[in-house]
Amino acid sequence: MTSCFSRSVSLLTAVAALGLVGVPFAEAQEKRTSRILETVPEEESYTFLARQGALLFDYGKFNEATESFVKACATRQGAADPDCWRRLGTVATRSGQIGVAIDAWTTVIPKDPDRAEVASRELKRLQSSFGQVQLIVPPERTLPSGQASVEYEGLLIDPAIKAHLKGALQDIKREGFARADLWLPLGTYTVAGSSVIVEAGKIADWVLPPSLVPYRPRAFGLANGPTALPVAGPWEFGGALELGSGGTPDGSVGSLPITVGAQLRLARHVGPMRIEGRLRVGATPSASLQEDPGGQRSATSGQLLGQLDLGVDLALNASAYLTPHVGFVGGSMGNLLVGCISENEASETVYLGECRLAGLGFGGQAGVDIWWVLGAGRASLRMGLAGETLGGIVPVAAGRALKGETDTRLIRVDSSRFVWVRGLFDIGVSVRF
Repeated sequence: MTSCFSRSVSLLTAVAALGLVGVPFAEAQEKRTSRILETVPEEESYTFLARQGALLFDYGKFNEATESFVKACATRQGAADPDCWRRLGTVATRSGQIGVAIDAWTTVIPKDPDRAEVASRELKRLQSSFGQVQLIVPPERTLPSGQASVEYEGLLIDPAIKAHLKGALQDIKREGFARADLWLPLGTYTVAGSSVIVEAGKIADWVLPPSLVPYRPRAFGLANGPTALPVAGPWEFGGALELGSGGTPDGSVGSLPITVGAQLRLARHVGPMRIEGRLRVGATPSASLQEDPGGQRSATSGQLLGQLDLGVDLALNASAYLTPHVGFVGGSMGNLLVGCISENEASETVYLGECRLAGLGFGGQAGVDIWWVLGAGRASLRMGLAGETLGGIVPVAAGRALKGETDTRLIRVDSSRFVWVRGLFDIGVSVRF
């Protein structure tokens, strides 16, 4: 009997000792857990995010409230709390983010058996009343789109769904399409001649027209930054005034070092690359190579040149770009004054002087353009600096009659080949489409 009593006392003593040891262990574990929780910033905690979402919802900021509850339910505590998902489903429905609401109600069902029936009923209502739309944008373009007026054809009875559709169409009219996927009430939708039929339980592709989705140049400077300011399209048509200074370094062609002209441009942008064709019309005053007191040889040489150019658009910021470019230039240099020898067949008189003969030039140009996107992105202001070198020829043969001189024929041209070097400045406006 005494032995049994002793064993009982020993057992109670051991249990008490374990209890005394367990108390400090539990306290240490609680402190350790508290330290871990304290490492999470308050603004990222479940409690803070949920309260913030509720406050935003009360103020009618449903999109912001949905973002807060999405973050709240992504925390460890929120993911395990069915009430977080239930509130997210309610808020997302009000903000028009039906896809988020469907996911939230789907999550509530297994987590909260007491409210599974309500969640299932709300889930079925959304799935039967809305369909998913995937927006397809033209190549080289991204959302958001420009402002758009969408026409709807269908029959809606539920006042809540009517209010949702009205709000969604107003948002698109004011801000355009912002997301690539939409959930819309069942029916037919048309914008800018493009239509889509929305059906329950199906994903419909809606191809948006190029006129609705602005082209956004993916310039190197913005590769890892925000989207560049939208412009209206990859095609570009523009005009510019051109000023040039230069001539033949060896003085073999009689010309003054000034060129005044105009340009017409047509360009195609492929990503950051610009492929451009230019038509250039200009005039260069000419002067006699020798003393010419009477000024009989002074005139203006008209030029007609074509240019094929390749450039790269580099972003300085979201609305300003720098485009270094190189190109091939060729065409008519106009009637140039060149040294020549001619003979009058009637009098057999030989003339040593100057002839006005047509010249051709071919060569290259290198330069840089700086341009700014204006207004809504359809127009841009451009300025450019460039240098070009042209190899010129005077394509005439001995024995050819001079223009206006039926009995005077050319014997020889002193400089049938020449080099034309000049610097250019141009300024103009371009329109994108």
